[in-house]
Amino acid sequence: MEPANRTPPPDHGDDRLEALLRAPASALPDDGFSARVLAALPPPDRASHVARASVAQWCGFLAALATLAALTAAAPWMELQTAFAPVSVSFTDPGVLAALVVALGSTVYALWPALRKRLA
Repeated sequence: MEPANRTPPPDHGDDRLEALLRAPASALPDDGFSARVLAALPPPDRASHVARASVAQWCGFLAALATLAALTAAAPWMELQTAFAPVSVSFTDPGVLAALVVALGSTVYALWPALRKRLA
């Protein structure tokens, strides 16, 4: 059973131990171990990076193509306009703004490795 008094015991003033714990430690000598390990690693796989980039490009292309097809193929523009007239979307609506921020953030997160390499 735990004691009723849960306060930590008072510090006994072990300054020598405190000084040893706070002293900066010197680095361990590795005698070239890190360099040998890095030299033994296989080269990075460029094919997976190219595959990821091409998947992202295809997804973007197909999304744009699907949007264009949806806007032009189903019905003439006036019918689409009258069909969606009751739906009023205001970009000042907090829900719409939140959805746009989430969509933009998700896209940036998904494409971040490719964006970081292009910006570097």
